[in-house]
Amino acid sequence: ESIDYEAAEKTYSITVSPMTVKITDKDIQTLRFENSHVDKVYGDPAFTNPLSGAYTNVTYSVSGGDDVVSVDPQTGEVTILKTGEAEVKASAEESIDYEAAEKTYSITVSPKPDTAAEDKKMPIDKVPVTGSNKYASSNDNLAPVADSGKINQLKLDFSYVSKSDVKPTDLKMTVIKGSKFTTEQKLQDASGASGSGGIKVKVNKKTLIPTISCKSDGSAILTMDDGVAYTVAFTVQKPKADKSMKKMPVASEGSAPVIRSIRELFTTDIDSGDLKVTKGSHATVSENVLVIDPTAKDSMKVEYQYLNKKFKTSIKIK
Repeated sequence: ESIDYEAAEKTYSITVSPMTVKITDKDIQTLRFENSHVDKVYGDPAFTNPLSGAYTNVTYSVSGGDDVVSVDPQTGEVTILKTGEAEVKASAEESIDYEAAEKTYSITVSPKPDTAAEDKKMPIDKVPVTGSNKYASSNDNLAPVADSGKINQLKLDFSYVSKSDVKPTDLKMTVIKGSKFTTEQKLQDASGASGSGGIKVKVNKKTLIPTISCKSDGSAILTMDDGVAYTVAFTVQKPKADKSMKKMPVASEGSAPVIRSIRELFTTDIDSGDLKVTKGSHATVSENVLVIDPTAKDSMKVEYQYLNKKFKTSIKIK
């Protein structure tokens, strides 16, 4: 208070909060893969890259290139899907005693090397009449010449047989029902051809070229103008969709892709045609193998073409 002013008072409050300090004495996990980089070739079996330095539960995932490889979340086993680059990550979870930790390693998947040059140096145990080492089935030692791309306009060429280790009487092929063959070489004479079982042979008496029709399993004996009698055993198949492959239960997140071969999808050993997905966004074709994401509900259509014949199937994930 003064001569001119009365006395006055005013207060304000202050709140002091305690300081929060996070103190941890958890140990650090130092994860380390046996190999920081792994080189593989497409077709190699599944593999693991041992991990050390983890003291809590570890889960594995693909952190890059999930179309190249898949990994088992629990075991870390890696399955190769196609060629390319990928990364696999290990994640160790946090616990009362340990901090969380992560570690990755890289993978390069290369194509299979071209062994054509090596094959020429090795004894021939198959008769590559197409010159391409491509066969209708792994059990065949004879393949058709398919210049026209049609199963009713195929040819047999026996010129390679004399250069191989296969006896002329031990030739075998797997073919689609309805296939028809002629030969590159002519017969020795009009009576030099016969068929048995579901294999029928008709000879053009002017050209001495036989026509071989394949309805069911059987064999053909052909005595060509070189005087050699060739016996070809035909396995005749009619590819059709395997009903057991048409439905799949939806899988949990993180499950590995489902892989289906042509043989599994269409119950045939004739697997050198072309496989493709015509509908659906959760399936791809890699190296002529169907790779399906089983974690997404989807309806897909798949087509397999061998020469001019097409076979179709559908798959549902639900």
